[in-house]
Amino acid sequence: MPARPPPRGPSRTSSTSPVATDVMTEELSEYELARLETIRKNQLAFESMGLGDAVAGLRAAASRPKLPKARSKPRPAADPSARRSSRRLSGEAAAHGGLVDSDGETDHPAYRDPNDVSAMTAPELKAWCDALRADVLRMAWVERLGEEEMRRLDGAQEWLAPFVIFTARFGGKGESSLSRQNLKSVLKQVFCLVSGAGVTTEKRGGAFGKGRPIGLGIQAEQVDALRAEAQVWMPQKRAPEDLVGRTVGGERIVKQPDRGPFDTSNGWLLNHPLMKIRLYCEHLDELKEMGREATMRRLTGDGAWQAAGGDGAAR
Repeated sequence: MPARPPPRGPSRTSSTSPVATDVMTEELSEYELARLETIRKNQLAFESMGLGDAVAGLRAAASRPKLPKARSKPRPAADPSARRSSRRLSGEAAAHGGLVDSDGETDHPAYRDPNDVSAMTAPELKAWCDALRADVLRMAWVERLGEEEMRRLDGAQEWLAPFVIFTARFGGKGESSLSRQNLKSVLKQVFCLVSGAGVTTEKRGGAFGKGRPIGLGIQAEQVDALRAEAQVWMPQKRAPEDLVGRTVGGERIVKQPDRGPFDTSNGWLLNHPLMKIRLYCEHLDELKEMGREATMRRLTGDGAWQAAGGDGAAR
């Protein structure tokens, strides 16, 4: 009878083998290391701007897993005699400010749009604008800024914070409120221009305004010169009336340019953000010339200014 082969020993490549451990260990690439270093520097810059907590809160909210929705229990059948009646259909005048019971009393508060800045108090508007400013600074473009560009953006936060508040409240057409989405778009472009990184678009190469950072105190004529340059760089299909006839680099601006690529954002790429900067600088000039009270009375109306106690959300 042949002898049985000896039992096999343990595998040479066990999980504790140093060779296997070396194979499983991977070093970060130079790109990943550089990206982590950029994120670290930007986080320090956010903290120096006083936005560290806001950025951390937004990141935590974005990474928080969504809880499954609980199934609602079926409601018991309503008593027909307890149903609410419509005061409007019965010919009575409905009360304003909320839903009205059949006995005429309001039992629910009126809906309030959380993004309606015209209805916010001064502290509410500041908190809303600070959160939006932090949201813009969390975008991917910030990680591509160089050290000098980040330093410029950091140094400009002292005037950019009140700029955001003013633009949210009075940056719309006819000095009305600006929507959250439009304000966010404006802030991104303004921050790019202030940092000197410039504004980019997929439709053409290069960056508008790169290496030419703008700052507080820029004059209206300087802003208009940049707007004219922007109209040549990425023309709107219908040029702003006040720019028609100007010449930039030997090219005359016409009302309806015949060559592209065109700015299909209706001016939100460059023209409107530049106009918001001009409007804010003119507002500061008006404050110096007329004083705060007279300026705010003009912007908000005499009645609204008095109702806010002379120190409302319009700052």
